[in-house]
Amino acid sequence: MELHGHEIFHAKKAWSDVPVRARIGVFDDVIEAVAGQDVYVIARAMDVVGQKARYHRPDAPHTVVLQHLLERVDECVTSLGEYALVIADEVDAQAVHRADLSSYREVGTRGYRSRKLTRIVDTLHFAPSNASRLVQAADVIVFLGQ
Repeated sequence: MELHGHEIFHAKKAWSDVPVRARIGVFDDVIEAVAGQDVYVIARAMDVVGQKARYHRPDAPHTVVLQHLLERVDECVTSLGEYALVIADEVDAQAVHRADLSSYREVGTRGYRSRKLTRIVDTLHFAPSNASRLVQAADVIVFLGQ
């Protein structure tokens, strides 16, 4: 079965007949599997209501959060002397997000932590979650962090 934190937690779709203890066990298994690897978990979120109250024409929340996430990934791999290949769940406007990454490389990101992204290789890769256990694990971790 595909792992989606929201569906597992709320017993939706394929998880509707799975007992609570088993669903809790799935969350535990995912966290243990990720924690057992040499990985960094970098997560970002935003207050969408607050953003709408503050800005007359706010940027799309997904765009803002992705920019902040890419900044932190770039910072992390720079400090490690490494490079990152970014794979994300499929979303709308993939071409726009790829163009944004190109701009972040050339002129830098906007905002209070503005920086040129120099350690993210290639482009943004978008994968269907049903084909990637890593994307599914990220979904579960993000859900638990909400």
